[in-house]
Amino acid sequence: MKYVLGNVRIDQARFDEAFDLHQSALVCWRKTLGEEHHKTGDAWHKMGWHSIRLRRWEEARDALKSSLNVYKSGKDEDFYQGEIACSSYRLALVLRELGEGEKAEELMILAEGIRVDMSQSRPGADSTQREAKGGHDTEAIGWCPKTGISLDMAIIARTSL
Repeated sequence: MKYVLGNVRIDQARFDEAFDLHQSALVCWRKTLGEEHHKTGDAWHKMGWHSIRLRRWEEARDALKSSLNVYKSGKDEDFYQGEIACSSYRLALVLRELGEGEKAEELMILAEGIRVDMSQSRPGADSTQREAKGGHDTEAIGWCPKTGISLDMAIIARTSL
């Protein structure tokens, strides 16, 4: 519940409250659901988002790496390809800020490859940004539910946060 309320606070531009709620959700989910549960990965991703917003690049890097570790763990990795693309993209932006351009480019290529694979795996799907129908949990080809951006637009606008 805290995670969802944190998303509401973001929509209301109440970022400090959102940060506290997402941080609390992360602590709770790590203890109750474990380090490899997808909700824990979602909370790590959101903490990365907050850290980017606050320009805390090292914290953002660590949080996004943690989210990727969760999404890539276990037998469900194929199911979390969208999340892996989103976290990889965000991590690439952070690594650019930290002067790690080569690793950033690798992650950009990974994110774009996943986007292409996802769009090809769904007949009739195009890769344009779609209107979110479920807020932060919308899953449409090209739409990154964790960042609220189109992966297509993100790949084109590689130099901006």
